[in-house]
Amino acid sequence: MRNLLPRLSKDQYIMKAFVLCGILRADIYIWNKCRMFLQVITLSDSVNANQDTIASWVWNSVAKFWCHAHLVWPRQLLSLPPKLWKIWRCNLPKCFGQDNAVTAQLGMDLGNWLSVASDCSYWTWLYSLDKSRLYWRMGDSFEVWTNNNLRVCSL
Repeated sequence: MRNLLPRLSKDQYIMKAFVLCGILRADIYIWNKCRMFLQVITLSDSVNANQDTIASWVWNSVAKFWCHAHLVWPRQLLSLPPKLWKIWRCNLPKCFGQDNAVTAQLGMDLGNWLSVASDCSYWTWLYSLDKSRLYWRMGDSFEVWTNNNLRVCSL
């Protein structure tokens, strides 16, 4: 099951981190419901590309269903009660943020990528070091994103 391996050298499995963080047992159940709704396994599944902030879709409780779409997940409700997401957001900074923080900012370094992801079908953005270009997913293909944001050229 290589797809469940951490992607970054200092990555963490979310549920293990919750337990080690000292989250109340009743809240662990809630956290797992939220985690499964979002379909995330590791912290790297849940952060932005800079690895310095919890991704907005994770912080704002919006399921993307692409990070581990290749896995078979238990059937989920279309939404979870706001009370559960309040507990989720309240505890995220306790485990992964800065002390006493109430923001999505990470308080840790996740390290370097361990390998290039073999399946980037869920990525919205890709960067080519060789060509110094940023590519933006548009449907089934990628287009070059220009830094002046005035024009997008087809590949």
